Amino acid sequence: MLPKVTALSEEVVIKTISFIKNAHGLVVRKSGDPYYTHPMTVTTILLEVTQDSITLLAGLLHDVVEDTPITLNQIALMYGMEVATIVDTVTHYNTSGFKWKLSKNKNIKLLNKCKDSRVIQIKLADRLHNLRTLGVQKSKDQQRIAEETLTFYIPWGKRNKGPLHWLEEMERICEKMLQPRHS
Repeated sequence: MLPKVTALSEEVVIKTISFIKNAHGLVVRKSGDPYYTHPMTVTTILLEVTQDSITLLAGLLHDVVEDTPITLNQIALMYGMEVATIVDTVTHYNTSGFKWKLSKNKNIKLLNKCKDSRVIQIKLADRLHNLRTLGVQKSKDQQRIAEETLTFYIPWGKRNKGPLHWLEEMERICEKMLQPRHS
């Protein structure tokens, strides 16, 4: 449950958690945890830096449109256009698997494109939780995700004033994943 420091009612939180549980169904993460626990953990991470109801709802819903049959229109009808817009932006603001280098003009423009601090917070909380659970991934996937985080997410987070303690933790996890492994 979310602490009572937010303006979200317990009823809305319970209803939203039930909604994401139903939407994600029996899908599990590579760790074996039910998938719906991921957006719940992302939202718990968000609570470290915000109590904004819209941000927290969007955090709970951030993967629903991308990973389930639920549409943005349904999110807008149930939670309002502002939440739906943030969910949409979070879903479509990604690296698309490309390696980002800040020296290229196009990539600097992408870094500067996102002006909504709520989107930045959700994307960084999402990446932080994914990094914290990275150990269940194959070694090559761990390295790819760590490199992507170091070359895109951390500079993007710094440029957009993301929570410094998150960025420092992300950097530590990535450096550990990229260290040569001794047999």
